[in-house]
Amino acid sequence: MKRRDFILMGLLLLTTPFNNTSTTYWDIIKSTLDHLFPKSTQFYGAVELDAISFLQFASRNNKYFKKSDLDLLISGAFEIFNIEHAFVTKSIDIKEKILRDFEAKQSGKDWLSTLMNYGIEGMLSDPIYGGNKNQKGWITLNHKPGLPRPKKLYAI
Repeated sequence: MKRRDFILMGLLLLTTPFNNTSTTYWDIIKSTLDHLFPKSTQFYGAVELDAISFLQFASRNNKYFKKSDLDLLISGAFEIFNIEHAFVTKSIDIKEKILRDFEAKQSGKDWLSTLMNYGIEGMLSDPIYGGNKNQKGWITLNHKPGLPRPKKLYAI
């Protein structure tokens, strides 16, 4: 199977609801990113910085995005769904418990670590890649981006 076909199949799975619910893999990933990186008085959160858009964009458009990372994101979201079907609507305390229990397993630790890496990248990367909405991540950290900034995606 060609890499592009695999990625398209993975994206189809990511946007396909679980069982008879309307919850998708992306919903669980977005909810987890929001839990890991909530908005605070000092910094915008993953939702405000649109980290999920970065991750979705990168998984579709970046030829360097690892197939193994996409596999891990899909399988981890599926495991979270199997633990709690209504994960995205649960309280902060319940999500914390579910994620801590999941983290005790190697697959959970790997999933959370990968998700945190992509979350940070999405909140602080150049906005051309879909995250760091309105450069809010940079502004909050008083970061001056290197010049020249990218004009094309992934040096294509």
